[in-house]
Amino acid sequence: MDISRFTNIFSSFVYDTTLDLDNKDIIKVCKQELLNPSDHNQVDLPKHNSLEPLIQKVHDHVKLVSRQIGYNEKVKPVCVKSWISRNNAKEIIKPHLHSNVQLACVYYALADKNADKIEFLNPAQQIKYIIQPKNIINWNKYNSVTWTVEPSTNKLIIFPAWLLHYVVGKNISERISIAFNYVLDPC
Repeated sequence: MDISRFTNIFSSFVYDTTLDLDNKDIIKVCKQELLNPSDHNQVDLPKHNSLEPLIQKVHDHVKLVSRQIGYNEKVKPVCVKSWISRNNAKEIIKPHLHSNVQLACVYYALADKNADKIEFLNPAQQIKYIIQPKNIINWNKYNSVTWTVEPSTNKLIIFPAWLLHYVVGKNISERISIAFNYVLDPC
């Protein structure tokens, strides 16, 4: 009798959830802050009471993700930077990663069905020289060169900060996102 198994190795992930938030005040704060962006449609997230429910929910999901990927309960997630972006800030349209942190998060405060998507690059880019698209019947985690996530209002995504990503699209509808960088520090 043959004993066979298929083992996933060197996996990555994108976690997503929809937060139950009434974000009218969040959008208002973001738009106010973006009136004078310091860096091409980006600005640091301010301290503001109406942002506290969002910040707490993001933190709770980061804790959940850190446990799911194998960190022990003594590890404490700490947000070291957060910022607001509108549409395609110049820094986010080129492939980039978030260095010196373990997890990156994006919350879409405002994003309709035409909002620009976030695209992730497969860390094993050699795959593009091996896979013949004409032979693929369905794109999946084993054969994709990129992975695209469509934003929607109230969606939160969390992913490894080392995963190369960028925003793609035509910038035809308004999109406001809030990004968070987390380190997972031992207590």
